Amino acid sequence: MTSTYYNNGTPGVWPNPADASAVDVTATGSVTARTMADRAADVIRVADFGADPTGATDASTAIRAAITAASSANVVQPIHLQRGATYKIGSTLLFSELSGRTAGGFIGNGATFVWSGDAVSPLIMLSNVRDCRFRDFNIECTTGAPLMAGVQSERAPAAVVAPTGNRWDNITMNGGNGGLDKGWRFALGSGGDYNNDENTFHNCMVQNYVTAAWSIEHAQSRGHRMFGCGFGGNTTGRRGVRSNPNGGFLWFGGEGGGNSVADFDLTDVISPCLIEGFTSENSARLLNAPSTSSVTFLLTLQNCRFAVTSSVAADGKVVNFGFPGLTMINNRFEDGSVIGKAVQVYWNPGGGVGTFTAIGNFFSGTLAQPFTGVVPTTMIGNMVDLAGTGSGIPMTLMSADRGNADYTPGSRNYPVQRWATALTANRTFTPPTYGPAGGDRIRIIREASATGAFSLFVGAAGALKTLATAGTWCDIEYDAAAAAWRLTASGTL
Repeated sequence: MTSTYYNNGTPGVWPNPADASAVDVTATGSVTARTMADRAADVIRVADFGADPTGATDASTAIRAAITAASSANVVQPIHLQRGATYKIGSTLLFSELSGRTAGGFIGNGATFVWSGDAVSPLIMLSNVRDCRFRDFNIECTTGAPLMAGVQSERAPAAVVAPTGNRWDNITMNGGNGGLDKGWRFALGSGGDYNNDENTFHNCMVQNYVTAAWSIEHAQSRGHRMFGCGFGGNTTGRRGVRSNPNGGFLWFGGEGGGNSVADFDLTDVISPCLIEGFTSENSARLLNAPSTSSVTFLLTLQNCRFAVTSSVAADGKVVNFGFPGLTMINNRFEDGSVIGKAVQVYWNPGGGVGTFTAIGNFFSGTLAQPFTGVVPTTMIGNMVDLAGTGSGIPMTLMSADRGNADYTPGSRNYPVQRWATALTANRTFTPPTYGPAGGDRIRIIREASATGAFSLFVGAAGALKTLATAGTWCDIEYDAAAAAWRLTASGTL
């Protein structure tokens, strides 16, 4: 619509100001004129749908309308939140059947969602969503209005879009004093155990949660990548990352702590996992994967720092691992000797077989041999600090004192077996028959303190060696070709 107006005294036909949205404008450098209304529609803003930015009234319906508008476009569009706004959210914001090619999702501009809904729903739900990007916003809740999950992702039945490959940048979640049960939840949806994988996180933080900051809840949910992320249980939290059952992730950098179970608590995991460059304090354990399974689980723990505090587990097991396949390289477990903790890494794979490689790790604690359970298959350059000086000494070969008793290992065990107590009868060490590998060696020592007119037999009735007096030793080695142990050396202390 146009009207006759005058500009600087010159008559002419000018657009009516009331109809400015209908003005055709050609952008600089382009060739096609478009109306201002069309140009405004290029960007989906929740403000255009009536979302209250003050947090005084519920904005859920308005934001869902913006999601619908963005999802209905020929190309999925991002949804812009108002800079610094606070949005009261009383019911779930659902994204469904979207393939955003990194375009869909929220551009948060530092806005904050404050939950006011029920305790059994997520604030954001992704149902069959892939390749969308969410960034730069906060989620808050309290124990007065607890939140089941900040974000939940799952596969729904008859999925047109397989849920995978979403990206999350610069997002924080805070549950007050335990008002948030889970931060990100990858749930086993009614569509079955498919996809829900390969998500990427940059600089995301979850604090004051209860069950877990990241909860991976089915086998196909794997390949998640976390860069520079963190979590803080602050005494209310149990786990930073929880995988139960299966699933997998790769964690790079960041920090965490304050968890009563473990920073990383994994159950029956079969997908390879990596934890690198992570720093933690005030947690019970750094890593907990206690299932004594014979299935290989390849997990690498590298360049991490764990500060041992009074919050550490009573048994001192900062790492508790029950699978074959653990690798630990250049990790530091600090301050345990200062507070008198028996800091240890406990490995107990199913069947007592498998691999555990430990290279260049540092332990501060009260144990000269912090590797307990089944002996690692490879140990190179590990150090221990018993005095709390911050500098360590090389670990000696692991050993175990068998007291005044017979002993038969059920599997591969400590490479040094010692008897340090006076013998009151003939005692026998029977080498293991389950799981030895060619080249395995065991040293048997009868310490000078193991006095008495009795013998220590190595093998039945001393078939390999009889240590008849205190202060003697022998070495045996497993011959794989002969499927038998043989004596290789003996002597006196």
